[in-house]
Amino acid sequence: MIQFFRKIRQNLLSKGKTGRYFKYAIGEIVLVVIGILIALQINTWNEGRKARAYEVKAVKGLIADTKADSIFYQSRVQLFSNQMESYRSLFEFCNSSNPIPQDSIQFNGSQVPFTLAANYSDVIHNHNEVMEVISSDSIKQILRDYYKSFEFVSKAIELSNADVREYGNVFHSRYMKMNHLKATRELVFYEGLCELDNYEAMLTHLMNRNQNAQHQSIRFLNDNTKLRSKLSAYLKDL
Repeated sequence: MIQFFRKIRQNLLSKGKTGRYFKYAIGEIVLVVIGILIALQINTWNEGRKARAYEVKAVKGLIADTKADSIFYQSRVQLFSNQMESYRSLFEFCNSSNPIPQDSIQFNGSQVPFTLAANYSDVIHNHNEVMEVISSDSIKQILRDYYKSFEFVSKAIELSNADVREYGNVFHSRYMKMNHLKATRELVFYEGLCELDNYEAMLTHLMNRNQNAQHQSIRFLNDNTKLRSKLSAYLKDL
């Protein structure tokens, strides 16, 4: 193609048609510029298509991770509820004047007092660069709110775990008869706790910490529902 145009130019020059030569040269330049612009437009379109496909993939990943977060923090809410119930049972046990049968109450799984709570978010840990991928300012803002909400629930769980370690260590160090490998724990297994001078304050503090952690978990779940709803609607528009 280049040789074809070159022959035309040479033919015009050899015939002394300088004016037509310059017009032709200008036309050729215009064609080259148009070709470049078209190529740039195609390249821009391809890049935009790739960016959109990457954003769609990121949003789908976020939606999947919000579902995982929802399941995880629903279990946290239940855990804190079980822990508060176990501390109430211990409180009543220590303040009761009536003897309680050995098999009256058994703690199973997350009901066992002094249980540490794990804290994790798939949205937070799997999408460090998501802000660079998402093009919607409103989605970016709700993600920022979600990150902030995670900081609150993380802090609440950290405080709860700190007290569980502190008071649990005090109790276990004084009453080594606790069998840590046993699958269940009877209520009477904790009777030694009632001998601590500050057991009422300790149990009340643990319940308050659990209540705060549960409240923050519920708040986080509400933010989770809002984020998932916004992401689902946004995905339909992509």
